Amino acid sequence: MYFNSILRIKSISLAIAILLIGTTCYSQKDTLSLDDMPAERLLVKEAFNGPQIIFSQSTNMVQAKRLDLVFGHRFGKINEGAFNAFGLDQAFIRIGLEYGITDWLTAGIGRSSLGKNYDLYFKHRPLTQTKGGDKNIPVSVAVFLSSAFSATDLRMQNEIHKSDQFVNQLAYTFQTSISRQFSPFLSVQIMGSLIHKNSVASSEYSNDVYGVGAGARLKLSNRLHLLVEYNSMCNNPSYVKNPFGVGLDVVAGGHVFTLYFANGAGIIEKATLTEIKDNGLRFGFTIRRSFMLKSKVDGGKVKY
Repeated sequence: MYFNSILRIKSISLAIAILLIGTTCYSQKDTLSLDDMPAERLLVKEAFNGPQIIFSQSTNMVQAKRLDLVFGHRFGKINEGAFNAFGLDQAFIRIGLEYGITDWLTAGIGRSSLGKNYDLYFKHRPLTQTKGGDKNIPVSVAVFLSSAFSATDLRMQNEIHKSDQFVNQLAYTFQTSISRQFSPFLSVQIMGSLIHKNSVASSEYSNDVYGVGAGARLKLSNRLHLLVEYNSMCNNPSYVKNPFGVGLDVVAGGHVFTLYFANGAGIIEKATLTEIKDNGLRFGFTIRRSFMLKSKVDGGKVKY
C-alpha cells in the first residue's frame, strides 16, 4: 500500500512537471513550432481528436451548431479465454448525443447498458491555448459537470424502501482538465475529478471520491494517433481499481474511430472512476459521427 501510494505521487508529479516545463518553454519560444509559427495569434483548439481521450473528457469541444452521435462499445474481459471468445461474447454499450451550443459550451445526454445508466452533462472551456503573436495563452482549460443515475439501482431501492429513491440514486461528476499541445504531434493533459454519490452501497465507500489523472496523444500519421490515459483515485476502497487505457484514434472525414484496451466495463465517468473491481483487460471502441445543423461550414471542413 505504501509503495503504491509513492508510485501514484511520483506519476502525478511527473505529469504535472512535464506540463509546467512545456508551458514555461512555450511562453518564451516554442521550438517545436518554429517552422510554421504564424505572425498573428491563433487559437489551438485541437489538442485531441475529440471531446474525450479514452474515458475522460478532453479540452476539445463540439463545434457550435454541430450535433455528434457517439456510440461507445466495450467487450468482456480478454483473460476469460476462448470459452467467451476472449470477451467478445459480452458487450456493454452507450449511445449519446452531444450538441455544440457555442464553441465554448457543449451539452450532452446518453444511456448506457451497464446498470442502465442515464447521464446528462455540460462542458465549458473558459480558456483556449493560442500560438503566434504576443501574450499567448499556453494551455486550454475545460470544466465538465454531469449528473447520472442507474435505473437498475433505482428499481432495486424502490422495491426495498417502497418509496421513490430517485434523488438518493443521483451521482455527480465534476472534472477540470488542463491540456497543452506541445506540437502538432504531441498533446498532454492533466485532470482533476470529483464524484459525489447521494447514496453508497456500504460504509466502505465514500460519498465523495476524488483523484487526478493524465492523458496524452501522439500523432503517428495524419489519420492514426496513439492515446494513453491513467487516473489515480485517492479514496476508493482498496479493491476498486484505478482506470487506465491505451488506444488508437483513426480519423476518417466526419468520423473519428477510437480503438482501445481498458480495464473496466463502465463507459461513463462515475463507473470508470469509482466502480472498477477487477484487473481484466477489455477491448472497446468509440465511433463519433458529426452532423452540421447550419447551412454553411467555414472552409468546407468539419473540425473540433
